[in-house]
Amino acid sequence: MGLDAELRRTGEWERLQPVRNLYLNTLVRDPLLGDRAALHRWIDSGQPLANVEHQLAESSEGRWVRAGRDLYLELLGRDPIPDDRAGLRSWYQASLDHIRDRLMQSAEYLARQEQPP
Repeated sequence: MGLDAELRRTGEWERLQPVRNLYLNTLVRDPLLGDRAALHRWIDSGQPLANVEHQLAESSEGRWVRAGRDLYLELLGRDPIPDDRAGLRSWYQASLDHIRDRLMQSAEYLARQEQPP
């Protein structure tokens, strides 16, 4: 039985979803895959979701994700969240200059440059 199915069976799934969704949209990763202890700490803290979201966004990881997301918006004209979380996440811990260079070499970026404004 997979983790999702096990959590649904125990009724834990609904309790985890609000904070899990913050992770998915703020840090572009699933806390169920290796960060369950932190997920449970946030839930058990009783903090309002807005506070949790703010703290995730202002973490070093959250700031990196925001900067990487901004590069996608600037260079590719699209938001990588929610459809390309894995693409954005694959760049995690690379320098933003490296990401910019690689995005500007991508077929998607080059095709976008050929389009009339």
